[in-house]
Amino acid sequence: MNRRYKRRKRIVRLGIGLLVLAAILLTVFLFQVKTIKVSGNQNHTQQEISSDLVDGVPVANTFYLAWKYRNGAVPDNMPYLEELQVEIASPFTLQVTVKEKEIVGYIDQGNYVYFDREGTVLEISDQVKEGIPVVTGASIGDAALYQRLPAESSAQLRTILSLLQLLSDQGLEASEIRFGDNMDMTVYIGGVEALLGQDEYLEEKVANLKAILDAMGGQQGTLHLESFTGRGEEVPFSASDEPATESSSEAEGTGETGAGTSETAGSEGAAGAQTDETGGDGAAGAQTDETAGETAAPQSEQTEAASTTFMVFNAYGTLVYDAHVVNGVVVDSTGTPIEGVTVNEDGNVVDAYMNVIDPATGQLAQ
Repeated sequence: MNRRYKRRKRIVRLGIGLLVLAAILLTVFLFQVKTIKVSGNQNHTQQEISSDLVDGVPVANTFYLAWKYRNGAVPDNMPYLEELQVEIASPFTLQVTVKEKEIVGYIDQGNYVYFDREGTVLEISDQVKEGIPVVTGASIGDAALYQRLPAESSAQLRTILSLLQLLSDQGLEASEIRFGDNMDMTVYIGGVEALLGQDEYLEEKVANLKAILDAMGGQQGTLHLESFTGRGEEVPFSASDEPATESSSEAEGTGETGAGTSETAGSEGAAGAQTDETGGDGAAGAQTDETAGETAAPQSEQTEAASTTFMVFNAYGTLVYDAHVVNGVVVDSTGTPIEGVTVNEDGNVVDAYMNVIDPATGQLAQ
C-alpha cells in the first residue's frame, strides 16, 4: 500500500513537471515578438531601435524581453538613449518608449558632428539640423560616433558644454558659438553679437545677456560683456544694421552708451540697449551739432531720474535693470516685488548675489 502511494506521488510530480516544462516551452516558442512599436524617438528610426533591442538576445520572446528591460536600464549597444521602457502590449507585441539623448551643438568637420551635453557624439551627418548651434574655432580632433569629442584641451570642452547648458537654461537660442585664438568667446543670437571674452563670470554674463536681449526689442549690434562680473557695471552696446566686430575701446569712439543707461550719444549709429530717446534726426542718420546741443539738457534730466533705479540679480539669477525701492520694498518697473532682493537695516539693497547697492546712487555701497 505504501509502495503504491509513493509510486502515485512520483507520477503526480512527474506530471506537474511535464506541465511546467510544456508551459515554459509554449511561452518561449509560441509568444515570439512579431511587432515592436516605438514611441518617443526623433533622431533614430523604429527599425534601428527595434534591431538594437533584440541584438544578442537568444530568443525574441515578449515575456523575456519585458523581464530583461524591467528596470529601464539602457543596454551598451544603445548609447544614443537616455531612458528605455519596455512593456507587453500583447503576447506578440512590445511597446517600447524611449527618450533619446538631446543634441546640444555641432561642429563642422566636412560632415556635421552632433553631440550631447556630455560631449558624446550622437550623430555624424551631411545634413544641417535647424535650431542647433554650431561651435567654431574650437580645437577638436577627428570625431567618432558615440565617442567623446576629442578636444585638444579638456578645459575648452568643459567651457563649450557649460556655455551651451547656460544658454539652454536661459532659453537663449544661439546660432553660433565662436572661439578666438586667445579662447575669447562670441555668441551670435539673432542679429546680436555678444562678446563674452574669457570664461570668468560666465554664468553672470549669460544671465545678463538674457536680460539685455529681452529689453532690446530686436535691435541688432554688438554687446561687450568681456569684463562683466555681475556687480552693477554697464554693458556697452554698439547698434548697427549688421552685428559689429569692433573692440570695446573702438566702440567707445563711435559714441556708444551703456546697455543699462537711458542716454543717447551725439554721434550716429550707437545707442544703449535700453535707450529711450534719440536726439533730433539721429534715428535716420547722423546728428548735427545743433541737434546734439538741444538734447543735452533732456539727457541730464534722464540721468538724474535714472539715479533712483539700479540693477539687481533676483532669486532666479536674472538681472533686473529697473529696480527701485518703494516703502522699504525693492520692486521692478511694474511695482512687483523682486524675489531674493531685500533692504538691510542700513537702507542699502542686497540682491540674490549678495551685492550691496546704495539705492540713492545705484552704485555698490562702500
